[in-house]
Amino acid sequence: MAIIIISVICIETEVILNHSISYNREKYVGDMLNCWYNNLFKRDHKKIDERFELNPNNYYLISFPKSGNTWVRFLLANALFDENHTIDFAKLGQYVPDLGRGRDKSIIRDPNSAFNRASRKFVKTHSIYSPAFRKVIYIVRDGRDALTSYYYWINARVENPVSLSDVIRANVPPPIPRGLWSDHVLGWIQGKCDKKLVVKYEDLLEDTEQELEKIFRFSGLKVERERMIISVIRSSFKNLRKIEEVKGIFDGKIPAIEKVPFTRKGVVGGWKELFSEAEHKLFWKFHGEAMKIMKYEE
Repeated sequence: MAIIIISVICIETEVILNHSISYNREKYVGDMLNCWYNNLFKRDHKKIDERFELNPNNYYLISFPKSGNTWVRFLLANALFDENHTIDFAKLGQYVPDLGRGRDKSIIRDPNSAFNRASRKFVKTHSIYSPAFRKVIYIVRDGRDALTSYYYWINARVENPVSLSDVIRANVPPPIPRGLWSDHVLGWIQGKCDKKLVVKYEDLLEDTEQELEKIFRFSGLKVERERMIISVIRSSFKNLRKIEEVKGIFDGKIPAIEKVPFTRKGVVGGWKELFSEAEHKLFWKFHGEAMKIMKYEE
């Protein structure tokens, strides 16, 4: 019989799990996130509105981690804010805040922030599905590429290496877990929202300007084509990688422990360099339904 002693603390839309634990690791993350979902999201949507201060007029950029959310934030910030200075990772939250970062929440509350001066407000989160988010732009990426990028991101930040099989199963140590990629995708694709736009990462790569225009149309914004072109150039992978190399990410510093850059490759099909045949079969076992619904080929 597994013995579990757990305290679950919800901060913003993140989950931190402090634990002294002996458990079946493959089930643990899913069980805990299901518990969190059932006891918070399903219980009272009004309370989640109050707790996270969700504004029904905001547009929420939502995705599973490493699916292009930060890239879209840069695209929006560079298109909507005509700034003389370079918008870097540390400044990004001033324009498109992250609901999971305490410092960014202070920006959301500040009536004089650049965010609150915008005619349309966009907020990022990796939250699982809840109808409390009224207007949603859901960004989805081929699960194999998303988990490949996530695998490298996790292993650059943990002491004990995590296997790709563990990442596929969402069997990773707290406080990193987000649950299964497919559960996240299916929750948002099938869940009801007042307004919802689904943007595929691969389409963004193929025609960034066109997909950005779709986002603006969806949110009722008219942005000059020249502004969009400038934003696409400023937000290119090459430029974001350069910004990260010079200024670091989020806190403006370049951490010595970062073995893998945040903007790693950003390509389509990169999973082929990592997945073994057995891991590919395992992936389809866990995530096949979501892949088929999103029309990703095996």
